[in-house]
Amino acid sequence: MTEGVEKKPYCTKKYVELAARGLRVAELETIRMTVCVRPTPVGEACDAAGAYPLASPQGAFRISELRKELRDLGLVTLTWVQDPFEDLPETADELDLNIAYKTHFIVDREMGPVDYPGLHQRNIKRALKLCEVREIDLLDHLDPWSRLYENLIARHSLGDTHAFDPDYFRGLAKIKGVRTLGAFRDGELVSGHIWVCASDRVYSHLAASSAEGYRTGAAFGVNATALD
Repeated sequence: MTEGVEKKPYCTKKYVELAARGLRVAELETIRMTVCVRPTPVGEACDAAGAYPLASPQGAFRISELRKELRDLGLVTLTWVQDPFEDLPETADELDLNIAYKTHFIVDREMGPVDYPGLHQRNIKRALKLCEVREIDLLDHLDPWSRLYENLIARHSLGDTHAFDPDYFRGLAKIKGVRTLGAFRDGELVSGHIWVCASDRVYSHLAASSAEGYRTGAAFGVNATALD
């Protein structure tokens, strides 16, 4: 699934520019990472943030040098969500704040097939009986996918950080390593799941369903098919 995609798409300047959605981006040489530059509510100050959803500083770095580079660029803070597969250098202990953000669930295929609980298995079987699940070209299904995501925004009251528009998904679909699976009910896309591939890893990026998708539990079928 990941053949030919060695560099993680999240680490590319092309992806960060897409995720920035009009904001300026900056190259931080100290940590070899491209970041989004955002205005702060105070004066003309700006801060920097790694692109959604993950970022990865490359190589060892000195905190003092990173702070100097931020000052030289007029940036007052830098934040990012660290890739759980990659360790921070020892100097990360000197960061002003380093806290656990969320739990990531990992499927290691070398450990054998996924062992789903009984109820989960029944949900998967039901979804696959009621829906047709297959890989799709996101560009060919941009409008129906965008409607699914609009439903997700409304359902969970998502703010600007996650309120991605069709232009974002159009650009995302053109990035090497991005693949999408969808569930169809009577020919209509009712659930979709976008994945990002890099080397021997596959990252769950975004998933969304319609009301019919929730009713049929379509996402169970999409996720299980992707893991298979």
